[in-house]
Amino acid sequence: MYSFRSFLEAQGTKIKPSKIHGHGTFAAKSYKKGDKIGLACTISGKDKSGRSQLRRTEMCKFINYANKPDDVNVELKKVGNKFNLHAVRDIASGAELVLSGKYRKEYAVLDYPGKSVFVF
Repeated sequence: MYSFRSFLEAQGTKIKPSKIHGHGTFAAKSYKKGDKIGLACTISGKDKSGRSQLRRTEMCKFINYANKPDDVNVELKKVGNKFNLHAVRDIASGAELVLSGKYRKEYAVLDYPGKSVFVF
């Protein structure tokens, strides 16, 4: 049986309990600074306030935000209507992938049809 968790591991990430919050996305292999980790989300339109609405991939749904700027180890890079997740520094296998909270203010996430969830 092929589950989304086995798919994530094949892509180089896995979901595990997080010390930051709930569950998190973790590196299933090592990454070097600048490496593309995978597709994080796609733009699906705009919300009422004009922010881009994003549909997150399973990998991205579990990424937690940094409590301190020094904790950030990934960033989003836009290519067309897609955002890819890239390493901003070397990441060891087993490390949690942590994103800057700045993205929360810039985008509205649309994970459920017809509902904007402002977490990203």
